Amino acid sequence: MKVFHIFFILFIVLIAVWQYYGRKLYYDNNEKNRKRYRILKIILNFVLVIGIVFASFRLCSSEKSAKLELSTSSFDFGSIQKDSIYEGNVIITNSGNASLVIEKINPGCGCIAVNLSKEIILPNDTCMLAFLYNTRNKAGKQENYITIIANTDSLVHLLQINAYVD
Repeated sequence: MKVFHIFFILFIVLIAVWQYYGRKLYYDNNEKNRKRYRILKIILNFVLVIGIVFASFRLCSSEKSAKLELSTSSFDFGSIQKDSIYEGNVIITNSGNASLVIEKINPGCGCIAVNLSKEIILPNDTCMLAFLYNTRNKAGKQENYITIIANTDSLVHLLQINAYVD
């Protein structure tokens, strides 16, 4: 049985005890019973606070989500030649505690072709995102983006591709 269930059952039992004995002890004029009432009230409040803290901790920690991390957010080819094809790659890591599903990869222009080694990445696993950059009809400073859409808290992830075409 999970600890949360034990706290819940204990809390229900204490509420029943409170309902039955609490009023009886409180309205009794005996000082000894009033002391028991105060002790019972302290115990019930203590268990209530512990139960709330534990339940909120369990809810926050048990939430599963995927987290996408790129080995670099910006890939720089440096100075490259015109009318050539260059290859680059980035490692995608799932640092979350749920499976990461790559739903879609959008290259920023027709000059970039992408290839993903796998679309579902288990927690603490990696995959390779390889891309080809075609410099045909390009000159000067180039800045393009690859957009990655996945089942993460962030809607999109961007990989910036930089190059200077001679």
